[in-house]
Amino acid sequence: MIVDSHVHVGRWKYPPIEDYLPAMARTGVKGAVLVQFIGNADNSYLTGLVAAHPGRFAAVAMVEADTHGAPAHVARLAATGLVRGVRLWAETRSPGPDPLALWRAIAAEGLVASVRGPLEDIASPRFAALLAELPELRVRLEHVGFTTYPDADRAAFDRFLALAARP
Repeated sequence: MIVDSHVHVGRWKYPPIEDYLPAMARTGVKGAVLVQFIGNADNSYLTGLVAAHPGRFAAVAMVEADTHGAPAHVARLAATGLVRGVRLWAETRSPGPDPLALWRAIAAEGLVASVRGPLEDIASPRFAALLAELPELRVRLEHVGFTTYPDADRAAFDRFLALAARP
């Protein structure tokens, strides 16, 4: 089965699903991970598509990560059963006493953290420490770590590749 692992669709900025469905049919793609685009924390379009096409799409949502309510928003999204992950930056930290509150909420709900770069942030010791702190967190690294391979800093790229050894 062919699954497209990173698709942007929308009501604005990106084409609607009606433009993508014929391409799926033409190319034999049976399912897709619909990823919310940056700047849009309204996930209703994506969750509506998941509900309308059971088993065909999975959704990766966005939340307003810099708000105190973001962990509760993650719990609400998870409770719908329509979201499989949350998209955020490797350097995302929560306001308040626990800078990893959002990451902990994603892990607690059994969702996937779909992580954006840049490469230097994904390959940083700070991100490695976050992963060590939350061994139960499932992570998906987007766009090959936002690398510019072969022009990427080789040491950073090697640290990025080393993340593959994580369970």
